[in-house]
Amino acid sequence: MSELSSSELLSHPKKPLKTHLESFAELSKQTIADKRLDFPDVDNTSLEDIAYILGVCHDFGKSTQFFQEYIRETDDSRKLKLKNKPQTKHGLISAIFT
Repeated sequence: MSELSSSELLSHPKKPLKTHLESFAELSKQTIADKRLDFPDVDNTSLEDIAYILGVCHDFGKSTQFFQEYIRETDDSRKLKLKNKPQTKHGLISAIFT
C-alpha cells in the first residue's frame, strides 16, 4: 500500500479518521461542559480542554499502515486475516499515545 496523506486516513470504512477524531473530541469536551465538575484546583475550561485532547488522540493507532490496509480491505477472508494480526490492533498504541 502506498503512503497516505493524513486527509486520506480512515477510522471506519468510508469515514475519515480526521472527522471521527474531531467529532469524538467535541463530544468529549461537551460531556465535561455539561457536567460542571467541581475540582478545587482545576477549572472546568481546563477539564474541557483536556477531554478534547484525549478525544482527538484516542484512535491514534488507526493511522498505522497496518490498520489502514485492514480497514480498506474488501475481501472478507483477507480482512479477517488482517484483523487478527497483532500489528493491526490499534488500541494499545492509541492508549500509550493518549
